[in-house]
Amino acid sequence: MTPSEYSKKMLEDPLVKTLFANWDANLRKSFYGVTSDGVRIEHLYPLQDEGASTFKAVAAAKRFLDLLTPDEKLKVSNDLDSEDWRKWSNTEIIAHDIGVRLEYLTQPKIDAVWDILKQSLSKAGYCKAKGAVKTNKFLGEICNSRPILNENSYFFLFFGEPSEKQPWGYSFFGHHFCLNVFFIENQMTIIDSGPDKGIELFVPEAELGLKLMQSLTTEQQCQARKDSRLGDQSMDSDRWNIVDQQHLGGTSQDNRVIPYEGLVATSLTPVLQDLLISIVAAFEDLLPPVPLAHRLRIVRHHLSETYFTWIGGFGDDDPFYYRIQSPVVLVEFDHHTGIYLTNQEPGKYHIHTIRRLPNGGDYGREIIRQWKQKHQKPKIQRSRYIRPFDDSARIHTGFPSYDVQVLSILESGLSLASHIGEGGCGPGLHYHQSDQLYFLLRGTMNIRLGHEVYVVSPGSLVFIPAGLAHRNWNNGPGTETHLEMIIPAPSPLAQIALMVNTPDDVPMGHRTDRKGYVRRVDQARLTEALPGFFTMALADPSSGSANTVVYYAETLPGKGGPGTHVHDFDQCYFVLEGQLTIEVSVEKHVVGPDTLVLLPAGVPHRQCNDGDVVEKHLSILSPVPEQGLPWDRGVTLTVNGNNHYGTLTAASAIGNERPSAS
Repeated sequence: MTPSEYSKKMLEDPLVKTLFANWDANLRKSFYGVTSDGVRIEHLYPLQDEGASTFKAVAAAKRFLDLLTPDEKLKVSNDLDSEDWRKWSNTEIIAHDIGVRLEYLTQPKIDAVWDILKQSLSKAGYCKAKGAVKTNKFLGEICNSRPILNENSYFFLFFGEPSEKQPWGYSFFGHHFCLNVFFIENQMTIIDSGPDKGIELFVPEAELGLKLMQSLTTEQQCQARKDSRLGDQSMDSDRWNIVDQQHLGGTSQDNRVIPYEGLVATSLTPVLQDLLISIVAAFEDLLPPVPLAHRLRIVRHHLSETYFTWIGGFGDDDPFYYRIQSPVVLVEFDHHTGIYLTNQEPGKYHIHTIRRLPNGGDYGREIIRQWKQKHQKPKIQRSRYIRPFDDSARIHTGFPSYDVQVLSILESGLSLASHIGEGGCGPGLHYHQSDQLYFLLRGTMNIRLGHEVYVVSPGSLVFIPAGLAHRNWNNGPGTETHLEMIIPAPSPLAQIALMVNTPDDVPMGHRTDRKGYVRRVDQARLTEALPGFFTMALADPSSGSANTVVYYAETLPGKGGPGTHVHDFDQCYFVLEGQLTIEVSVEKHVVGPDTLVLLPAGVPHRQCNDGDVVEKHLSILSPVPEQGLPWDRGVTLTVNGNNHYGTLTAASAIGNERPSAS
């Protein structure tokens, strides 16, 4: 049986099928990063020289590429921002057939892959990688499953082009060993998942972790230990599954919320704090020495936010799980039960580990964002209908911890993606000459509307009429992110925020009798506008919004809005959850969360949900549709093939004016 045939058979198992469906659902969500509370902390991974020597890895990568056939080179190469970064899996079941599989390569090409790892990792890290695949081969031999479990049952792929100056990376993954390595000049990041089934791979992690737990006081041990039972399969499926078992940061868990638990590191003695750092160092030893030292300095800087959690016993022979977690580190150690091995209870000889970089550090995403901001010049491009959140397009406003990305500018409105870090704020008390609306996506917002102060939670719309004094800030925890709309768009030559000391200082000619408000999405308020298409009004003229209409909408799988149509007004969709299929003119797009769809007046379009989960979005109409006129004008759009081609060389045939005499 081939690996593909085996995988297809295994996916018929209801337990496996459900688990993989959950993984796929997670991958459909835009990358955000592991967090402790659902709110990402920004600016934790600065772009800087960490002393990583990358030229040997680059040379090895180029030698490998030179050996490949055109078809193999096509399979192995991916864009730097490809979502395939996230499709690694540590099971023998093939979840995603991406990149090249080592067992289908010739031996010189396989050797070249291993040379890339050798030139990237520390000596200890390379030994770990080699040991993991040897273990997989050993397991295949003793279980008579060599076609499925062997030293070459691994996938390899590149992201970006190997370079000493440009960002790039690679992924190496398969049964019980997954490695994602990212390089940018003299900086590198690694996340990994690995096992030990017979080879002494994780002795320091095991011994040092147990030593720390045994060194704690009785009171501290009680604080650290979450549960005395290990491998409790009665736990909720989001806390235990057959693959990850106790692990929380496994496959497809890129956006998982993992609350801090256990004992805070600053309650330890200095000696035990050093021991905890030594444990992290054991996990991080895939890094070469200089980047490793830099990494540990960052980890130590966050000791006051570092937590140690334990599950299981802590006698010399007890199996256990532990986790060390902070804003910049997530490492997990777990003694697993067997799948191919016979141990029905967690065994000390069956170890799995996970290592991640929380708050957007995985896959080098945060560093890539900063690098793009620093190095890439903006390109002239045509107006785009699809406007996703893009961290590399964020600009700092000048206000504390307040970044924005301009999503769209039309006469009818300005749309921004706004991010305010904990402790940050916008301008002081001020008013606008246009209406302003916020829709809070993540975190908590504090806002003053006139004389009233509100604490706003995700899923809420804030309406601020022109002339109402207001200010907003973020008391935390973490960063808050909101969609911001200013309607109509202010003149680029006019001052946007007009400052006042008190609400009563707004000039009489600009004051408003319209009320600002906060309105939260309420499932009980949804009405079925079309079969399987539900809406709730968040803002319209009846609520004081004279310039725009905002609806919250949910679309069931297989359902949609009206057929192809046009509007006399501009419309935007903003996708909150699921996937929106949108046909715009002659284009078709499948749009995920945190994406604005821009539909100027007169552009033919239709939207539906071709996915298998409920799709949720905002619909923003401006200016307000005229009373008595149809909102949607049905049209038929046909491509007839009568094309016309212009020329880009006509100007060269025309002479230029001669300069006049001085």
